[in-house]
Amino acid sequence: MKPLRMDNEEYHALIEQLPDIIYKIDTDGYFVFLNDSIAMLGYKPEELLGKHYSTIVDKDYIDKISRDKVLPEYKDKITGDQDSPKLFDERRKGKRGTINLEIQLVHKQKKNRKGFQDTFYTIVNSEGLWITDEQGKKKFIGTIGIIRDITGIRTREEKVLCLNILLKAMKKVHYLFNRENDFIKIGQSICEILLDTKLYIDIHFAYQQEKSNRIVPLENFNHSFKMKWAISPEGNGNAPPCIHEILRSELNITNIRQGNFCKNCGYCRHEAVHNTIVLKISYQNRIIGILLICIDNTRPIHEEETALLEEIAEGFSFAYGKFKSDLLLKGSEAQYRHLIENINEGIWVIDKIYNTTFINSKMAEMLIYEKEELIGKSILEYVHVKDKRNFWIYLKQCIMGIKKQYDCRFNCKIGGRTVYVLIAASSLVDENGIYTGLILGVVDITRRKQIEKSLIKKNRMLNRFNNIAVQREIKMIELKKEINSLLTGLNKEPRYKL
Repeated sequence: MKPLRMDNEEYHALIEQLPDIIYKIDTDGYFVFLNDSIAMLGYKPEELLGKHYSTIVDKDYIDKISRDKVLPEYKDKITGDQDSPKLFDERRKGKRGTINLEIQLVHKQKKNRKGFQDTFYTIVNSEGLWITDEQGKKKFIGTIGIIRDITGIRTREEKVLCLNILLKAMKKVHYLFNRENDFIKIGQSICEILLDTKLYIDIHFAYQQEKSNRIVPLENFNHSFKMKWAISPEGNGNAPPCIHEILRSELNITNIRQGNFCKNCGYCRHEAVHNTIVLKISYQNRIIGILLICIDNTRPIHEEETALLEEIAEGFSFAYGKFKSDLLLKGSEAQYRHLIENINEGIWVIDKIYNTTFINSKMAEMLIYEKEELIGKSILEYVHVKDKRNFWIYLKQCIMGIKKQYDCRFNCKIGGRTVYVLIAASSLVDENGIYTGLILGVVDITRRKQIEKSLIKKNRMLNRFNNIAVQREIKMIELKKEINSLLTGLNKEPRYKL
């Protein structure tokens, strides 16, 4: 059966239907053809015809993909097919042509503004166009290429990478909250941990001074503030506008500011425009500190990222509670019980046979029980059936003096709901040093577990989208075969070598 032949109009219509940008440039790099998919950059094809391809390329990439800039560096070098340079204005054909060149293109309306939404991540495949003249010599007449938008895939990859890095940092943060009792040292260490992730430009921790009742930035850590400031928890005083805004807000613990407001605020030393996340740190409905995070405005702020940072702010409350507990434990039994009942952490005390002898309100609230319902009951009754054996082993290890953290699931009273918790347990002894039971500090980490599950789901989605991209490549190869077949039917030389 003879292949179906297409006329020029049908061939042109087929090219226009492709979602990828199809381009052709002359020997000097000026556009002579573009299909309608160039609209993704805000252009009509006729606007770019006769213009150099550098018009649409991010300025940081132009010298890396241009033939006249790159090839001189490869003079007298043997690269082979695998190591040959990748070019937008490619002369070579076949295996030595450009395959999967990753570059960034810039939208028409954002050409002079650098920002994440202005940039498109793309993959370019290109090869040279040659004709044979009347003397039988081959002559280079330009380049044809295909540009594929991979911004969505790249954005998801960056999001997954960001959350992976932040989750690793969260492990250090949780360890710090459980081991360190000095509130000021915790603030400094958290700033260092977050800065080490390289996700943020700057981190500031400000805390409330007990005597002056003013919130001030931590000294001797960084010096990116060019003037001193102090502010009350109610928002009275001199401070950067983003901190004023969050202190006066009653609805959320988080405030996200975007734009160049910091450039002229009088406090910030940063010359580059950046975004900020400001988090309130509160304890017993009282503001005790501020965490100010500066972020490069060329990347997005993810919802899951904000949730993890909010968890850090909540952890500060837990740490501050522990800090206060060390002071109050030196006081009377009444003060001790008041602290235990108001600390932002579950406390569960069990005897030698795992029966509950004390539980604070936070722990009972976590499981949706009244405290009286839990007293005298075995703690094992409330552990999820799938975690029960490992939890029992963990308790045995704690009795032997092995100190470590353990996470598991507890069953709540209502509706079969479970809560993920992080536990740190210590053994209790009487005045003779005889073991009498265990005291467990319990933190609700259900939100973090949900984020981790979301991250796994996003990873699976990313893999699925990568598979889709592979299938599109296969379809593109099939399309090239069909075009070659059609050209053969027109007694013309096949365009693509496969």
